[in-house]
Amino acid sequence: MEQQYIPGKNLFNRTALGIESVAETLIKPFQEFFKTQAMGGILLLGAAMAAIIFANSPAREAYQGLWETVITISIGNITLSKDLLHWINDG
Repeated sequence: MEQQYIPGKNLFNRTALGIESVAETLIKPFQEFFKTQAMGGILLLGAAMAAIIFANSPAREAYQGLWETVITISIGNITLSKDLLHWINDG
């Protein structure tokens, strides 16, 4: 069924006019990918591979330093300070 252009009603409706921006064209495949069930596994696998490569590269000292970065949360007199590795492991 073909959509008709109705003056006044469809003036700013890009879909009804058949116009699609470059950004919409580029974003659509990513939106479809993130809707799939495999997306979480693929992202996790990619992150694990990146971490292994980074940890075994000449930049391994920076990688180790990243995990030793201290993060502190303070509310009044109460302070909680741990390194990034402990924040992640403790949830």
